Amino acid sequence: MERILETVAMTGPISDIYGSRISEWKNRELQLSSLHEEIVGKRESHLNYSVAYSQKRAKRMQTTELVDIEKARQRNEKYLQDILLISENLKVDECNPISPRLATLQIQKLYMI
Repeated sequence: MERILETVAMTGPISDIYGSRISEWKNRELQLSSLHEEIVGKRESHLNYSVAYSQKRAKRMQTTELVDIEKARQRNEKYLQDILLISENLKVDECNPISPRLATLQIQKLYMI
């Protein structure tokens, strides 16, 4: 850009015609350059924020998953204990004879069908 200005300045009357335009273009180029730098800075800031947020979220999710896994393990353990208890109760009930009243009701039901 500097070379163009020097070349135009050497040419004499042409510099009067285009000098003001080149000055305007140079000012505009400087404005655009500073805006570009500002945008790049903001973009970098947002990118850093996004990376930090993603890392925090991943860490939270990992912690939450560990808690959920532990809760599921405890729940499954309780279910297994319930199943074992029911199984034992069924074995005990299997050994006991049925009451005479229940036997009578079963026979009456069979005759109704």
